[in-house]
Amino acid sequence: MRHRWNLYFQRLNFVLSSLLLLFSPILSLTQPIYHMVMAISFLALFPYFVALAYLESVERVKLTYLSPLGLLIVTSPKYFGIAPLLAGIVSLLNVRKVRLESLRNSALLVSLSMILGGSYLLYFYEPSLLFATRFAILYDVLMIYGVSTHSLPNTFGERPNWRLTFLASILLPLSCFFAQILFVSMILYFIGAKYYKLKAFYSKVKKYKGIAKAGNMYLIAGSYTSLLGLITVVSKDITHFLHYLLLGFVAPHIFTHLPLMIPAILRIRAFKGYCLWTFLFLALSTLTWPSWISALLFLGALICLIKSYLI
Repeated sequence: MRHRWNLYFQRLNFVLSSLLLLFSPILSLTQPIYHMVMAISFLALFPYFVALAYLESVERVKLTYLSPLGLLIVTSPKYFGIAPLLAGIVSLLNVRKVRLESLRNSALLVSLSMILGGSYLLYFYEPSLLFATRFAILYDVLMIYGVSTHSLPNTFGERPNWRLTFLASILLPLSCFFAQILFVSMILYFIGAKYYKLKAFYSKVKKYKGIAKAGNMYLIAGSYTSLLGLITVVSKDITHFLHYLLLGFVAPHIFTHLPLMIPAILRIRAFKGYCLWTFLFLALSTLTWPSWISALLFLGALICLIKSYLI
């Protein structure tokens, strides 16, 4: 019975995250303050309920019972900070139980991202571009480092270089103040996660057949797209920096893993296919920002994602 309620709250968190993602761009045209609140809320809530399920599967410790805390987001992102902070502490206390080194390192970084993100929300929250940027770096980017450094190389039988990813993670707090350091951090992460072997991974995947080939091609396409995060180094101001970070780095990672994560987390049927047009739209959306064309292209990426599930 308790497991069923946890599932209901996970589904509710997903619905809230989806609404925040859809309405945030609309409000940017008329209510910039509410747009910023909703954007920060999405950046906080979506990774939270995904991380709960991920850490629970890795550490074999019940964490989804904390999913009802996701509803704190309807009060304020500030008070929602309690949720990832508490979940991160519980997870950190159980990290040592994970036997596989790569999974243990992955769980460690995800736990730390939740502790840092939750603390930052509780003590420093404000609906501003500066806060949103620093929060995305400490919470979303660090969590991505933890998950993808394990998942990408291991999918193709490679061992990640965790030393480089840990170094990249240490640089993230400094990158909140110096944009160039984020560029260095991303380079280290890309090397640690074996992005330089994407071409070799592609050659291997070409020999696959059916859904296995489609799924792995989708993973490789998403990984290539996330390299666009490096253009944050040429940002003119904090507005450009934040949007390039979210569209070029965070979004490709979310879109890449979503077809595999969401069915497992929400206990729904699997995606019927993998639409590679998703990443073309997402890449063009990144490169054409700021413009209304960018918003339409991002909508196109979302439609492709939905199409992959329905058709």
